[in-house]
Amino acid sequence: MASSNTFHKRRYTFQSLFKDIKQLIVNFQQVKETFTSNRISRQFAERIMLSVTSINNCIYCTFGHTGSALKSGAYEAEIISILDNSLESIKDDEIVALSFAKHYARSNNNPTKKEKEKLTKYYGIEKAKDIIVFIQIITLGNLMGNAVEAYEARKMGIAVKDGSALFDSFAFVLAGSFFKQLKKSGIDVIGDRFSSGEDLMNLHKHH
Repeated sequence: MASSNTFHKRRYTFQSLFKDIKQLIVNFQQVKETFTSNRISRQFAERIMLSVTSINNCIYCTFGHTGSALKSGAYEAEIISILDNSLESIKDDEIVALSFAKHYARSNNNPTKKEKEKLTKYYGIEKAKDIIVFIQIITLGNLMGNAVEAYEARKMGIAVKDGSALFDSFAFVLAGSFFKQLKKSGIDVIGDRFSSGEDLMNLHKHH
């Protein structure tokens, strides 16, 4: 939320959701190959997705994928450095991918040719495609989650900027329970780490 009185996060409308779903359907073979090739480890994938989430600021995905990252073997320091955008504790061979993931989110899914070339040059064509698939999938989750949160914000009387109130309601009905469970599962994994989630929430609020 931009302030205590205004909700402003990037999220889907019907048009933008259908556009992204269509893109994933068109690239179905690449998506399938990404998940079967194991070119990207589960640990690496979680850090990529958390990097995108750190920019799109989906509260549900922040907790859910923090929990998943911890389960995959990530250290607290790695997660904090992703969420605070420092990348200080990240492995050298992952920094290019995580930086690209953040750039992708900041550019509203329109990365520059220069950044795409940098990604491909560092990882090779196939691995770069895999990284982009994980980015696209988590972007879908982030923007749906933000729509669910926008619906909740309206219920609390908070002003919501931009977006579509109709779509936010649709997202809540369709996926509200899923996102709430995602957040709960992440909190359950976090346990006593991050001061029982307090430090993580503070990082979330400052984005």
